[in-house]
Amino acid sequence: MRVLVLAALVLLLSHSATPQQETQPTPAYRSLVDGYRRIGMTEIERLLTLPGDAIEASADAALSPASGWTWEDLRGAAMLHTDAALRALGSKDRSAALFHLALAERLLDRTVSLSRPQEDFVWRWYAAMPQRIKSLGGSGIENRLDAYAQNRWGQNRARMLYLRALEFEWRGANEARVVSPGQSMLSMRNQAQGTWTGAATALVEALKEDPSLHAAALHLGRIRMLQGQPLEAIRLFRSALASVDPAVAYLAALFLGSLEEREERFVEAESLYRDALARIPYGQAAPLALAQLLSRTGREAEARGVLAAGLLRPRAFVVEPMWAYGPPDEDPATQIDLLRMEVWK
Repeated sequence: MRVLVLAALVLLLSHSATPQQETQPTPAYRSLVDGYRRIGMTEIERLLTLPGDAIEASADAALSPASGWTWEDLRGAAMLHTDAALRALGSKDRSAALFHLALAERLLDRTVSLSRPQEDFVWRWYAAMPQRIKSLGGSGIENRLDAYAQNRWGQNRARMLYLRALEFEWRGANEARVVSPGQSMLSMRNQAQGTWTGAATALVEALKEDPSLHAAALHLGRIRMLQGQPLEAIRLFRSALASVDPAVAYLAALFLGSLEEREERFVEAESLYRDALARIPYGQAAPLALAQLLSRTGREAEARGVLAAGLLRPRAFVVEPMWAYGPPDEDPATQIDLLRMEVWK
């Protein structure tokens, strides 16, 4: 009888231990995600060499509530699979691309379930990915992502107004750059004002719908700055500093810094430029603005140090949010670079 009881106890313990073991991703998968988040690129190719069933099992385990993975971990894994999908598309491996895209989407969904503010990250992912996939010859893969995004956010009036405003603002920026023969700078600026007004109207409506849409505040602030309304611009930029998107907060700090510098409030401007640099250490505009200010105030050695630590560093990685200031489909590659940057640690 004791033998039977002991055997039953062993059997019970072995069965109770199994679920916990199944919720743990393989160490190799965890290592790939952690390496990728440390700006590793070789992890993408290594992931593509692993058997699909082993990858899926590890991803399933990471997605389990018992895994202990944070939303930051899951978001990093989603971007690793995103890069694997893009790499597969570049190699014309459509099935691998579909496989990794599906895993990336599942990981992003789980990320949002753990951190609701990350809905913004996921929205930006779906805004940039279809056009990037299309540029790599996606053979219609992008259509499914577009359809999903439309179903998920198509009724979000604030975001739709924001995207419409970006189109207006982008058109105004292009109009302000192109001078026809015989066209004066004043008439060119007046021509652009019409599209800026259209953009501003849409952005004001977007913020009425959703005051927490900080990207709309950033773009409206820039338009107000161009329209000669610095106080309103400052108010909008200060609200944009609270954005969950580091690129939005980075640009808000830079624009605020430029307004402070214009008024020769150099201490305040320096603080804002350093804030931008802290939010995104890989940018181009922040170290240049800070170095220029330091040089202007007679601190040449510090200015050179800022440049040496950033842009002049050997093999320095540079991704500048201003490059992707327009609509998501204008430069999807840079938009995805910014998403990658957000998962680095």
